[in-house]
Amino acid sequence: MTEPPVAAQTQVNAPRAGGVVNAVQDGVLNVHQWKPAYRLEDFPAAPRPVQAARVRRQPSLLLRAGYRAVPFSGREDDLRRLSAWRDGDEGPGLGVRLLHGPGGQGKTRLAARFAELSRAAGWQVWQATANAPGTAEAQATADAQVPADGPGVLVVVDYAERWPVPALYELLQEPALRTGRVRVLLLARPAGVWWDSIAAWIDRVLDTDADAQPLSPLVAGPDLRQRLFADARDHFATHLGLPPGQAATIAPPAGLADDEAYAQVLTVHIAALAAVDALRHGEEEPAGPARASAYLLRREREHWAELHRRTPEPLASDPTALGRAVFTATFTRPLARPHARAVLRLAALAETVEQANTLLDDHGYCYPPAQPGTVLEPLYPDRLAEDFAALSLPGAEPAVLQLDDWAGHALAGLLAVPAGPAGEQGQAPPWVRPALTMLIETARRWPHVAATQLYPLLAARPELMLHAGGAALARLANLPGVDPDLLGHVEDHLPAGRHIDLDIGMAALSTRLTGHYLAATTYPAAHAALHVNHAIRLVHAGQHHAALESCQRAVDLYRRLSEHDEEDRRPELAGALNNLANLLSTVGRRAEALPISEHAVRLYGDLAAHDRDTYLPDLAMSLTNHSARLAETGRLDEALPVSEQAVQLYDELAAHDRDAYLPDLAMSLNNHVNRLGAAWRLDEALLISEQAVRLYDELAARDREAHLPDLASSLDNRATVLAEAGRVAEALPISERALQLRRHLAGVNQDAYLPALAMSLNNHALLLADLGRPAEALPMSEQAVRLCGELAERDRVARLPDLAMALTNHAMRLTEAGRLLDALPYSEQAALAYGELAELDREAVLPGLARSLSTHAARLAEAGRRDEALPVAELGIGLYDELIEADRYAHLPALATSLDNYATLLTETGRPRDALPVTERAVLLHGELAELNPDVYMPDRVRSLGIRGWALTRAHRYGEAVVPLVEALTAWEEPPGFAHDLLATVVDLLRTAHRAGPDEVDTVFEALTGDTLTEWLGP
Repeated sequence: MTEPPVAAQTQVNAPRAGGVVNAVQDGVLNVHQWKPAYRLEDFPAAPRPVQAARVRRQPSLLLRAGYRAVPFSGREDDLRRLSAWRDGDEGPGLGVRLLHGPGGQGKTRLAARFAELSRAAGWQVWQATANAPGTAEAQATADAQVPADGPGVLVVVDYAERWPVPALYELLQEPALRTGRVRVLLLARPAGVWWDSIAAWIDRVLDTDADAQPLSPLVAGPDLRQRLFADARDHFATHLGLPPGQAATIAPPAGLADDEAYAQVLTVHIAALAAVDALRHGEEEPAGPARASAYLLRREREHWAELHRRTPEPLASDPTALGRAVFTATFTRPLARPHARAVLRLAALAETVEQANTLLDDHGYCYPPAQPGTVLEPLYPDRLAEDFAALSLPGAEPAVLQLDDWAGHALAGLLAVPAGPAGEQGQAPPWVRPALTMLIETARRWPHVAATQLYPLLAARPELMLHAGGAALARLANLPGVDPDLLGHVEDHLPAGRHIDLDIGMAALSTRLTGHYLAATTYPAAHAALHVNHAIRLVHAGQHHAALESCQRAVDLYRRLSEHDEEDRRPELAGALNNLANLLSTVGRRAEALPISEHAVRLYGDLAAHDRDTYLPDLAMSLTNHSARLAETGRLDEALPVSEQAVQLYDELAAHDRDAYLPDLAMSLNNHVNRLGAAWRLDEALLISEQAVRLYDELAARDREAHLPDLASSLDNRATVLAEAGRVAEALPISERALQLRRHLAGVNQDAYLPALAMSLNNHALLLADLGRPAEALPMSEQAVRLCGELAERDRVARLPDLAMALTNHAMRLTEAGRLLDALPYSEQAALAYGELAELDREAVLPGLARSLSTHAARLAEAGRRDEALPVAELGIGLYDELIEADRYAHLPALATSLDNYATLLTETGRPRDALPVTERAVLLHGELAELNPDVYMPDRVRSLGIRGWALTRAHRYGEAVVPLVEALTAWEEPPGFAHDLLATVVDLLRTAHRAGPDEVDTVFEALTGDTLTEWLGP
């Protein structure tokens, strides 16, 4: 990969009085949008002019993509694929593609050519560039809106893998890119884990397809390599002033045809440029890729020396100092000046602000920043910068560049991380992560960098990988030739539990090491322990099926050991069984999970009976999990006391050692909220949910990476309980916070956190609907259905319950939006999904099946298919009757509502007399609920009374109809504002009854109120 493209420009640099270099350019890039994380600006329309005198002093400039010194050729198939993607049938909207391949493959040049062709086809072409931390704000100089009079906008994002992921997400959600046709082309070296997470986020959050296009080697065959070399040689010769006749005498390097190093376009170009410049200077052509890079780097050093010697205005920094600054910039990447000064101090390159500014200004003169407000622009192309760093370090083979013993110690200084409180690791400076990433990538091509820098550094300071990120940790784990003992040393310093930024990398590390450790021992207990630990790492990375396989092996081993080993293996077996039950539940095998969970509880109970202090924490943990297993299999009445016992035990433990058991107490409280909510003990659930959120806020403040997922869960539960208690307006901002956290988590690790995001979307849509905001609720509900569908495609058994629930709710959201015909297929799919689940585990899905049938009946009725709706509604009521036998208050509201709907259907189909006993029962149930919580259930009671009055009127029992209608009108002493429309409907029903039977209605009304209805209604 090469450097970010720049505009056509003339550059004049001179230090000004304050020691800061200003770049004066005659080509201006219009800035369309500036955010702290990035900026959107015009993509350069023309190549940067080649200044003959400058490139003769600094020939490596000709390798930069911005100069386009060698005309673009080939890649016709790649360009066709890009054009087809750009002009595809998707129409207006956002499209995202990743173009990926090794450094030096030609990604930036291909993107520049594609940008040129796109502009010729009428597209506007922009580029997005990440801003370095601390960069000063720039003002927009052009409109950020996608033009309506052209085909669209193409946005090129180079070095996409170096963007902070949140910044990349912010860019892709940029309002300026959400209208018209927009295509975003990301350029990066890797795909793999990094891209998989981003592509999944794009799909689920933006509802946009994102695909990847690998860039194959352009120089696969010997003949093509020969032509590529000759073409590059001739163009470089023209730019450097070498006569064509002399250039033709330069033969291709030995090994060009078969050396894999020449498979990259950039390697061939480096060889051609070095050969041309060497002939121009009367020197021997460099032999081999390393010597060709070294030759060009030596010319850079000669340029620094010339600037240092020149008169007037010599640069104050000598070539050694400039070389060290270039080495430093290779690893730090561009930084804001205050950060760069700190870097120079750590690298022992400057002791004072004045010294640092001088070196930064001189470096900026040689390598002007592409981004205003930054310094330490790296040497480009990247591979040349990596070669410079590698060849500067001791141990380089061949030793073709002047070594600098300073470089051998510099990285240790650059990667110093300040200590936090009590000697803990502090906040890593912004350059540590890119420096580790660059060091690992350089070590892949240069073994001596791995042997003399990366490995010793990690052996001495393995905790550095805490700041590298999951992708870099995964790359380290798969580095060819890395010593497993070193990886084990790194693993020992990683978090033992969950860490949202590192989980993917820690799983990759565990996969590499578990195989190594299993091969190193034949002891069954050691194998079992390895499988247990590996399963935990896989769970945190969201790889549940692989974790289940590993955990099952551990259980099998511990069971055999328990039968044949004299040592008591019950503690290890109990722990493995507990984990196995959780994993079986996660993958949808809930019926299998329950007896295994019971076994774990029984074992821990026996152990705690003999040694309470040792095994009480394990017993509490197994009880918490077992409560969840009972609840998810429909045994709610059994789940609640088990959950209460777990909370009591954790309360006891936390009272003796709060710091040690606070996470477990918070977890048990959060789970207990669900049990209380299901039992309709809302007052208790509200108090405990508030406590759980407070504890997780405290824990997340201590260790955000470990506790953020649980904080999101506690917020989601709190919002749900508030809504169930009728406090929907209070619930909404809490739900918004949970949703925001889960979007972030799913962006970091989709496998682990996508299901929770789908549920948060579903819950938040429900809250928005309850608050009368259907236009906002509907797209969120659509997104929940899409995500649940995607998850069910991957793992139908585990995720079908979530999909069924999302389909049921989405049908309701469509109905609320007036899209009755669109809602019907969703409610039908939900009922079918629940029917499929009921065949596997009827007890567990009975509530969902009842709800889906009742909802589908309502949708059929709204579509005018009332005769079809009646038997479906009857089935739903039958299931709710069955459910309230086991847990009355958990399902009483749904039953009462289903009875209202059924009575309405009967009345609408000409059977009002059949509806009367149904409405009588519904009114009684609503009255029972309103006594428990009038704020929540009084509106439903009034509505049910109105339905009964309407049914009695349709049955020509006008006087009897007055009784429930008057009861509805007098339900509130002071009716709330939202009840106005509801009460107005009741009054209309009274008028209807009075018109049909005035005498009968007046008699009953006067008996109940002391007034005639005519007098009460007024004129």
